[in-house]
Amino acid sequence: MQRLDDVLDAKELRFSRQLGKAARWVQGLLLLATAVLTLALIASGLLYARRMWMRVARSQRAVEEGNARWTLAAEAGRLGLMEWRVRDDSVLLDARAIAIYELPPAPGNVYPARELRLLVHPDDRQAMKEEGLRAMAARSSVMQRFRVVLPSGRLRHLAVDGRAFLVDGRSVSHMVGL
Repeated sequence: MQRLDDVLDAKELRFSRQLGKAARWVQGLLLLATAVLTLALIASGLLYARRMWMRVARSQRAVEEGNARWTLAAEAGRLGLMEWRVRDDSVLLDARAIAIYELPPAPGNVYPARELRLLVHPDDRQAMKEEGLRAMAARSSVMQRFRVVLPSGRLRHLAVDGRAFLVDGRSVSHMVGL
């Protein structure tokens, strides 16, 4: 009986060693597979990010080229560009529009819309207000002719052609015009 116990103990010891060796081999294989998958995910993420950055750069170049064309056209036509921001009732003007209105410099070329409305000739204010409200309600473009009393006291006739832009497809967020 002792001999059988010794044989079984030896076999059990050999089995335990082989089981430990196999467990370490499987663990190493799993670590290697995890490392390879991690590197593959990192590489694919970097490639995807690079592709997105290239797409953003192309889009940004297209926007810059479009803005340059708009600026060139506005300068050639001696037009001023404006953007009325409904949310804070402010108006962003380009340099030409600032010169047209004879306005002093403002931070970021942004002016309170109320100040610009006060420059409109008193006889034209009501019609201008009504046309603006109509265009906003209809979510359409607006074309207006009106007079402004410049800070120098001179009277200037202006025409505005603007287009409303919607936020979430319902309400007017801003209006861009010439």
